[in-house]
Amino acid sequence: MMGRSHFEQKYVKEVVDMKRNVCGDEEIIRAVLGIVIMLAGISYGSWWGAIGLIPFITAVIEFCPINQAIHHSSCSIHTSTR
Repeated sequence: MMGRSHFEQKYVKEVVDMKRNVCGDEEIIRAVLGIVIMLAGISYGSWWGAIGLIPFITAVIEFCPINQAIHHSSCSIHTSTR
């Protein structure tokens, strides 16, 4: 990674090393829950619906930093890497 600062090199390495830890039923539940929360926020005219973006985005990118912090993964051994 020639020409990049130390911070950029470290950040790029962390993004590349990011492994899937949200799969299967957990992924579906997060996506549905996120959509329901966002729709509830829209129907009630509340910005609290924006919180629904968190479970939705973690389902879409198949990664949750909290799961990583507590060493939890709903992915099987065969699908643990991208």
